[in-house]
Amino acid sequence: MKIAALLRATYRDYVDLYFLLQSFSLLELFNLARKKFRNFDEALYLKCLLSYPDIEMTPVKFKKGFSVEPAKVFSFIERKTKEYLAKLKT
Repeated sequence: MKIAALLRATYRDYVDLYFLLQSFSLLELFNLARKKFRNFDEALYLKCLLSYPDIEMTPVKFKKGFSVEPAKVFSFIERKTKEYLAKLKT
């Protein structure tokens, strides 16, 4: 499950999540993770989503037409994470 891969913290995992978030919400991905992993810790994963300065910048081979810059990947995931956290507060 891709959401679990964030504990490894490589750029490629964030790119995969970037594209998953084009079709699914964080809530949907977290619900799937809870089904697959009994000990899923949402707080830990939310922290990982915002810890991108610490990740290993692994090379990514994009398919033609799907290339995306790291800044766009990280800002998009950060925005989606903050939106998710804001919904939790309401």
